[in-house]
Amino acid sequence: MITGKTSTTLFFIFTVLLATSQENQQLLTFKDALRIMEIQNPAIKRAQKQIEQQEFELKEKRGLYLPVVSINANAVSMSDMLHLDLNPVKDAITPLYNTLGNYGVFSGVPNPDPATNSVTPILPDNISTKIVRDKLLEGGEQIANADWDKVIQEKNFASVSTGFVWPVFTGGKIKSANQAASV
Repeated sequence: MITGKTSTTLFFIFTVLLATSQENQQLLTFKDALRIMEIQNPAIKRAQKQIEQQEFELKEKRGLYLPVVSINANAVSMSDMLHLDLNPVKDAITPLYNTLGNYGVFSGVPNPDPATNSVTPILPDNISTKIVRDKLLEGGEQIANADWDKVIQEKNFASVSTGFVWPVFTGGKIKSANQAASV
């Protein structure tokens, strides 16, 4: 049970504590309170961020008038070179050249000599056959000696491309975008 003396003592202690706690606090001026509110108020911070965002959007829309330069680079490294093996084609046509070059009989070859082609416009069969066979055997040798495995792409290659775009006429789109951003 609390007696009168005890309640008076508690009231006195409470009053002293209250008075000393108020002495440690400082009174704020209106300017100080306004400054603290501007710094700590989340609604004001959101509004400031929205203003910054609108300023950046306006700068972005103004940038639409400027040219755009781009550079792209690609590099590829494969484990092996890319090649095309045409040896089966060589193997298929080599016997044809050899057979016709050794056993073919040909006639009706035009005379290539301008001095005698008016007299004999077409060579006799034995001369025609010899000329055509010699040409076929010569072609067969070239086919046999040729490289039929061609490299299409080396295993390491790179490409670089650049671009430059400057909008000269966009039908008013840039102007409209800038007007919308400035609102």
